[in-house]
Parts: sequence; structure tokens; C-alpha cells
Amino acid sequence: MASFILVAILLAWFLFTFAFAFVGTSLEKAERLTKILWNGRINKMGNPPFSWFMNAYENKSYIKSFFFVLIFNAFGHVAMFLLGYIKIGLVMIIIQPFMQGALVGMGDEKTRLYGVITAVFEVSGFIISCSLGFFGAINYWWIPAIFLVLNALVEASGVLIGAQGVPGIEAVKNKQYK
Repeated sequence: MASFILVAILLAWFLFTFAFAFVGTSLEKAERLTKILWNGRINKMGNPPFSWFMNAYENKSYIKSFFFVLIFNAFGHVAMFLLGYIKIGLVMIIIQPFMQGALVGMGDEKTRLYGVITAVFEVSGFIISCSLGFFGAINYWWIPAIFLVLNALVEASGVLIGAQGVPGIEAVKNKQYK
């Protein structure tokens, strides 16, 4: 199981890095992916419950941001575990880090650096949840729970360092589609 998790995390980080670099190219497929992700995020982040997170982020409320990340991503961890359990999650080991890498790669310089640091906990934690589900190893629930809390601590700190997110607060507010 440990070898599987290690290989899954390495694959995830390869895909994250590839997508991060890919969206920075001028290839037609990269531009199309960027447009789809950007516009989809503007729509998603403009509606509750995600708009509540954007409001907390705009108001630089670390505590509210922390709890929103914790709650939203807790649902993600449960979903990844269940998807892993029914073996569909193996596809998510490919899709989730690729999409996350593409999103982080679209950010401004500060947001990209911050996003990579955040992804250390988020991507790795989601892959561990999925892998544990694949093996039905619920007794190790505490490992992704640690990643979840660390992710919330780090991701919420974006309000303190001025990271904008992807898309940023102004882009969501003003519906700045690509």
C-alpha cells in the first residue's frame, strides 16, 4: 500500500508540474483549457457557498478562510476516499493534480508560488485519501486529516500575504471572463 501511495503521489506531482507549465504556453489546447477553467471558476466562485469563501478572502479574514477551506476540502477528501474505494478514484489520481496544476499555473507570480506550497498539502492529501480508499484502509483516516488541516492553515494564509487566487477576487467580482 505504501508503495502504491508513493507512486500515486509521484505521478500526481508529475501531472501537476506538467499542467502548471502547459497553461503557460501559447498552444491552442493550452489556451482553450485556460479559458474553460478560468471562466468555470468565475461562475463557480460567484455563487454560494464559494462566494462566501471569496467574501472572507476579500475581507482578509484568516479564521473564516481557514474554516471554509477545511469544510470544502473535507468533502473533497471524503469524495476521493469513496471514489478510490469504488476504484473510479484511480482516474482522479490523474485528473485532480492535472487540473490543480493548470489552475495554479494561471495565477500571478505570488499566487503561483503560494499555490504550489498550498498544493503540497492539498494534492498530496487528496491522492492519499483516494489511495486509502482504493485499499479500503479507513483506519488511516488521520493521515489525510493532517494534510487537510495543514492545507487549510496554509491556504487561508493567502489572505495575509496578498495572494489573489485563480481567478482573483476582482476577476470574480467583475466577471472578467477570458
